[in-house]
Amino acid sequence: MGLELKLYLQLACDVLRDTADHDLGHAISHFFNCFIGKVQALSTRGSFRTSCFRKSSKAQAKSRHGGSVRKKQSLYSSVTSESLWSDIQEFAKLKYQFELPEDARHQVKKISVVRNLCQKVGITIAARKYDFDAAAPFQVSDILNIQPVVKHSIPVCSEAKDLVETGKVQLAEGMLNEAYTLFSEAFTILQQVTGPMHREVANCCRYLAMVLYHAGDMAGAIMQQHKELIINERCLGLDHPDTAHSYGNMALFYHGLNQTELALRHMSRALLLLSLSSGPDHPDVAATF
Repeated sequence: MGLELKLYLQLACDVLRDTADHDLGHAISHFFNCFIGKVQALSTRGSFRTSCFRKSSKAQAKSRHGGSVRKKQSLYSSVTSESLWSDIQEFAKLKYQFELPEDARHQVKKISVVRNLCQKVGITIAARKYDFDAAAPFQVSDILNIQPVVKHSIPVCSEAKDLVETGKVQLAEGMLNEAYTLFSEAFTILQQVTGPMHREVANCCRYLAMVLYHAGDMAGAIMQQHKELIINERCLGLDHPDTAHSYGNMALFYHGLNQTELALRHMSRALLLLSLSSGPDHPDVAATF
């Protein structure tokens, strides 16, 4: 799924780059339908491969200086499901020297790919139940917004990182008191450097929960694990794999307290989130079962 998503993302960016602003909704919905549905050619036009991937330098210059709206529209409207998947297979062979299997189109985890693509490109679609077996499951009205995805710098605290690594070694050797002291110190430093809502702070909470779990303090482990869960939900999102793993750890700790009902509830939540983010046949889903 990862390779197909990268190729599809590259193709989508190429199309959006050459599409007029007022036509973005039509272009995105059409592209989704080509990838997920079964879009046939409406008329005899130039293929997407020749019009997008193999543009001449003259055509690129013309596109930079405006070009005609009709040509920009024809860029995406000439795409079909067959031409799109043909381009994906050819691009995989040229860039990665990898040949996609013939049934790659039918093996795609549709919900996971659409979700990841929307996150990476900045597309917001309507929250409704889509019929992915339809020829055109997406309508123009389903494309609600497109916003820039901005990269940002992440502060790094080398001192806290060294403490965490040392604590992991102590934990592996069964030295729980030393590990707890190191993780607690790293937690304090990270809160001062990055603030409380940060991924590294969540990692410290997870390690503290593991130490307390091995020490037999289930209540303390649940408290620390709950902190990690809250931070991951707010920083990474509800359906991020790390958030799902946080629910799985919570289930483990509740199981240690013989609270089976709560453990099953959290494990079911983890299973749902992993299925959405990674697909139903991902190894993490099997491990959760």
